[in-house]
Amino acid sequence: MCASEISTVKTIAQINDETRNFILVGVVIAKSDPRYFSGHPKGRGPFEADTTTADTSHETARGVLTLTLRDSNRDTINCTVWGKADTIIHYDGAFAIGDVIDVNRPQVAASMFGRSEQYSPTVTSPYCLTVNDQTVQGAQITRHDGPAQELQRFRALLRVPLAQPGETIPLADIVASGSGCNGETFNVLVVVRAVRAKRDVRVARSNQVKTFREVILMDGSHGGVLMKLWSDSYIRWSEQWVPLKTTLLIVDARAEFNAYYKTICLAVDRKTIITQDPAVPQLASLLNHARSIPTQEIDVVCSLASVDR
Repeated sequence: MCASEISTVKTIAQINDETRNFILVGVVIAKSDPRYFSGHPKGRGPFEADTTTADTSHETARGVLTLTLRDSNRDTINCTVWGKADTIIHYDGAFAIGDVIDVNRPQVAASMFGRSEQYSPTVTSPYCLTVNDQTVQGAQITRHDGPAQELQRFRALLRVPLAQPGETIPLADIVASGSGCNGETFNVLVVVRAVRAKRDVRVARSNQVKTFREVILMDGSHGGVLMKLWSDSYIRWSEQWVPLKTTLLIVDARAEFNAYYKTICLAVDRKTIITQDPAVPQLASLLNHARSIPTQEIDVVCSLASVDR
């Protein structure tokens, strides 16, 4: 690599249309599930080898993954990673929400021209990043190897709220709207009241088995609203959530009317960002309210985890 190609470290705020050959260091605050494209015939598994063409094999299948990054209290950006299926599988397993990473030699584009942005979380940067090792040599994502103090600074950003409490809406207002708010997105500040066991369901359209988890949320206005998690990343993360102790600031939670429960529920989709235990002054009063719930009511809610529906 010649001197002119040496990568320099840039911050999100320093990125512009002319930025090239740089490294961005950031903490992952949101992560999509990977998607794969192999051109496999209908009825064949996405990585099942095709005896007629090599293009449908695991080695030639490609995938995409989006990470949302933050490097300061103010700045966030989306990074879309394209690569062979093996590469995307590696990234998906190697990096999780809360990890500090180096984005090496990404391409920069204005967000308004990025097709993936409409399906990604809303960010502050007017630009988006793309990592594709087939178009830029050396483009890759690696774990950041920095001093403990630097890593601690980045991880502290995980608690910085992306929306202020005044920009949230009470759960009771969402429930009261009923099916009228179906499909809309809201910001909510809540306490985790119960975390139900993972369940599998077969999707009729694709005949694939999907895993999901239901989490019960509460705030000062409502005792329990169900939120459904379909993303593997969020399902794994939710295993760390402690009922009546973990608080969540959820940005762009999607409201959806659940015909089974006959009520409005919340869902996490590809635009949602969750901040665990956000650094906001309302946290103490919210937790105090959660602790004031009579024990027998808590037992009823938590027992839903074992109900076979």
